Amino acid sequence: MRTPMTRPIAIALVLMTGSALAARKQGEGQRIPVKVVDVSGGMAYIEPGEAAGLRIGTVVALGGAQLKVVAVSEKSAAVELGKATVSVGDRGAARVTKSAAPAVERMPRPRPLEAFRAQWRAARLPAASQSPRPVPLGKSGAAGMLRGALFAQGELVQPKDGESFATGWLGARVSIEPLARPAGLDAEGALLLWAGDGLAGPDAVHRLGRVRELRLRWGAAGDPRVALGRLRWASMLAGPLDGVRVAAPLAGASLAAWGGLIPDEVSGHPSSDASSFGVELGYDRPDRPLRPRAVVSALGTTFDGALDERKLAAAAGVEGEVAAAGGHVELASFPGTDPWNAPTLELSAAGVDLAAIGDSAHAAIGLGARRPERSRRLAALLPPEWLCRQAPSPPGQPESCAEAPLRSGASLTAGWRRGALDLDGGVSAYHASDADLAAELSGFAAAGLGNIAGRGRVQLDADAGRIDFVDWVGGGGVLGADILRDRLDLSVRYHLTLLRYQASVDDAYEHRAGARAHLQLAATDLTGDAEVVRGGGADAVLALLSAIWRLP
Repeated sequence: MRTPMTRPIAIALVLMTGSALAARKQGEGQRIPVKVVDVSGGMAYIEPGEAAGLRIGTVVALGGAQLKVVAVSEKSAAVELGKATVSVGDRGAARVTKSAAPAVERMPRPRPLEAFRAQWRAARLPAASQSPRPVPLGKSGAAGMLRGALFAQGELVQPKDGESFATGWLGARVSIEPLARPAGLDAEGALLLWAGDGLAGPDAVHRLGRVRELRLRWGAAGDPRVALGRLRWASMLAGPLDGVRVAAPLAGASLAAWGGLIPDEVSGHPSSDASSFGVELGYDRPDRPLRPRAVVSALGTTFDGALDERKLAAAAGVEGEVAAAGGHVELASFPGTDPWNAPTLELSAAGVDLAAIGDSAHAAIGLGARRPERSRRLAALLPPEWLCRQAPSPPGQPESCAEAPLRSGASLTAGWRRGALDLDGGVSAYHASDADLAAELSGFAAAGLGNIAGRGRVQLDADAGRIDFVDWVGGGGVLGADILRDRLDLSVRYHLTLLRYQASVDDAYEHRAGARAHLQLAATDLTGDAEVVRGGGADAVLALLSAIWRLP
C-alpha cells in the first residue's frame, strides 16, 4: 500500500539515478577511430587530430596498448610508442571528451609611447666631464711644454760651363707652452749659407738669415685667439705681418681682425714702408656630413703713407664622402689715378674646383682666372711689364699700361688604383690674353706597380707639352725599394725628353738620371738626392741633402 509520501520519493530516486548515468557516460567520452599514417623515431603519427577532440594526454588504444598523445595539430597527433609495436595502416580508438574550447586570455593593451616620456634623465656625455690631452698628428706634434724640430738642407750645383755654387740653411721651429692655459711662444727661423755667386751672378742678394715666425699667442697654435709679433700669415689675403691678429667666436663662426707692418719682401727684415689691415669672417664645421667651410676677407694696405691695395675675397667649399666642391672670388678696387688704367672695381680672380672620390678611382677638375697683382708696393720691386701689358709710346717717352692681361687655366686629373697597380694622368691648359700662343698645353701619365716581393716598386711615366718658346715630349721610370722595415727607402730614376725650341732649328735631347735615399729613425729623417743633367742646353750636377730632427 502506497502512502502519499512514497510517490515523490520514488520520482527523486529516478531523477538522481538518471543524472548519475548521464554523468558517467559523459565522463567516459566519445569513442573516436584513429589510423596510423607514419611511424618514425619511436613515435606513431595518427589521424585525426585536435579538430576531432584529441588533446595532449588523450589515451589511444592502439596495437593492444594504451598510448598517450604527446603532440597534436589540427589534423594529426603523435603518440609515444615505448615498447609497443604498430605499423602504418593500423587502426585504433581514442576516447575523447567534448568540452568547450579553452578561453583565450587576451593580453592587456600596451602602454602608449607617450607614457614613457621623461622617465629617464638625459645621459651625460663622457666628454662633458673629461679633459683629454691633445693627440699629436705626427711625431713633431708631441704634447709638452717644449716641442719643435731642427732642420738643415744643403744644395750643390755644378754647371758644365760656369762657376759652381752651393747654398744651405740651418733652421728650427720651436713652440713653448709654459702655462697650463693655451698660451705660448712660437718661433721659426733659418740661417742661410752661400758659396759662389749662383745663377744670378755677382749682383745676387745673399741673405744671412730669415725669421718666418716669432709670436706670442693666446689659444691653440693652429687658430689662436690673440697673436702678437712676426706672423706667418694674417688671413687668406694677407701673408707675413709684423703686428697683431685677434679672433673671437661669433654665433657658430669666427671673426678676426689684424693690423701691422709688412716685412721687406727681399730681405725679410722689419720695414715701415708698407702696412696691412683688415677683417675676416670664417665658418668651418668639420663635424657636419658635408664639412662646410666659408670665409670672407677684406684687406687694405698702405705704401709710403698712402692707401694702396683694397681687396675683398670670398671662398667656400664642401667635402663629402664621395665628392667635394669649392670656389673662390676676389674683387679689387682702384682709385682711378693709378698708372695701370684699371677700373674702379675689378674682378681680379675667380675659380672653381670639383672632385669625385671612389673606392678605387678619383677625378678632379679645376677652372680659374686671374689678373696680375697691381700695387704701388709691387711697382717699386718689379718691372712694369710684370704688372700690365704696355702700350707703345713715342721714342724717349715711357710706355704706359694698356690693360692688365687675363690669365686663365683649366686642369683635369684622374687616377685608378686596384691592389698594387696605380694609374694616374692629367692634362692642363693655360691662356694669357697678351701671349702670342693661343694656349699652353701640358699632360702627363703614370703607371706604378708596388709591393713587388713585399718591398719593391716600379713606375713608368710620360709627359708632353707646349709653351710659348718650346715643345717637348718625354718619358722615364723609377725603380725603388723599401729596406729595413720602413726605415730606409732607396730609388733610382731616369728621364729622357725631346725638346724643340722655337728659336732653334735642331731638336735637343735632355737626359736626367738620379738617385734618392731616405732614412727614417726614431726622431730623425735624413734625405739625400743627386741628379745628373745632360743635353738640352743644361749640363749640370745637382746634389741635395736634408735632415730633420724632432724634439722629444
